[in-house]
Amino acid sequence: MTLRARAIIIVVAVVLVMVAAALTYRKYTLMESTAVVVVPAQVGSDANSMPAISAPIAFGVGVTAATRLSVQAQASGIESQLAADSSNTQLWMSLATTKQIGGDYAGALEDLQYAAKLNFSDPTPHMALGDLYTNNLKQYDKAEQEYREALAIQPAGSDPYRALFELYTTTSYKPNPTAPVDILKQGLTVNPKAVDLQILLARYYRTEGDAADAKATFDAAIANATAQGQTDLAAQIKTDAASK
Repeated sequence: MTLRARAIIIVVAVVLVMVAAALTYRKYTLMESTAVVVVPAQVGSDANSMPAISAPIAFGVGVTAATRLSVQAQASGIESQLAADSSNTQLWMSLATTKQIGGDYAGALEDLQYAAKLNFSDPTPHMALGDLYTNNLKQYDKAEQEYREALAIQPAGSDPYRALFELYTTTSYKPNPTAPVDILKQGLTVNPKAVDLQILLARYYRTEGDAADAKATFDAAIANATAQGQTDLAAQIKTDAASK
């Protein structure tokens, strides 16, 4: 065999060894990266896990000793019931309300989020979450999201529309200039008999200086209430419409 032939054989052998090494390294790297991706979540990191029933209440600053005792007593009673019925949505909501009184907004948030997961067809936990975000946590974008969750579950009810209207008109949060009017009109499209939404809309028009739309909407609300046999309400609306 010539020297040239031997050299070629050696070069080919070296190349094959290098290719094999590269493939082995690539396989190891892929296995290692996959292992990192599929590491099981740590205990307690599941967003759907149940909150600790007897978690200590983190009382807010300024909560009096008397209030702390009252809140703790109420919470203990609710926790005893939850220990026997941990899937009771109303009990979780009651516990959240109790924690709110004590200034434990983080604890209330956790309990309400769990209550919302327990019953996907109940808009009440989402309304409570919206109120918590609005009044206590001041996270208005999240409040809007929760109110709209409630609206999606129960589009014929007035409460989500009212809550969103109040969010847009009593806080610094307004996604667009026509949001207050838009949300009330949306509610009236779904539920034309919602006199309360008509009254809110008429008052808003009046506040904004839109006298023509205010009068037209008050008149529609009066006619609506009268058609439903709510004569006392119709009379109250007339008085309201006459005021400045």
